[in-house]
Amino acid sequence: MFSPVTGRTVIVTGGTKGIGKGIARVFAQAGANVVVVGRDRATGEAAAAELGATYVQADIAQAADCERMAAEAERRLGGIDVLCANAGIFPDVKLADMTERDIDEIFAINVRGTMLSVKACMPLSASTRTAVAAASFGSTASKRPASLEASWNRPASM
Repeated sequence: MFSPVTGRTVIVTGGTKGIGKGIARVFAQAGANVVVVGRDRATGEAAAAELGATYVQADIAQAADCERMAAEAERRLGGIDVLCANAGIFPDVKLADMTERDIDEIFAINVRGTMLSVKACMPLSASTRTAVAAASFGSTASKRPASLEASWNRPASM
């Protein structure tokens, strides 16, 4: 059974646009106190105003930003009930053309950032509260499926 989210504090990383903003909208419509998190201040403030949410500017690939994100949610809204670790990226480049820097950035945000976000929120969540991790970087790739082409050439017979 699911508990109602009315009045609960929900953090949505990557909540300033795309699927994350959609997730934040659903939580806001259900009566949650929503914190949207993103790197771009203008986009974040606009999303927060549109959704009736709180905006925290943070780069989840940075531990200090994740700790500040959690602390801001605690300070402004009194706690953290749900973390939707949604932020994720996939560059608009074929895998064969990705640099090590591209790959490092993907892992920094999609993997490390998710772990750092959860880690930062854990001490501020009561034992009865819930943490939800849902990475959606694949959703951005679905808009550009050609960018996921394999980095090798298949024989014509395949």
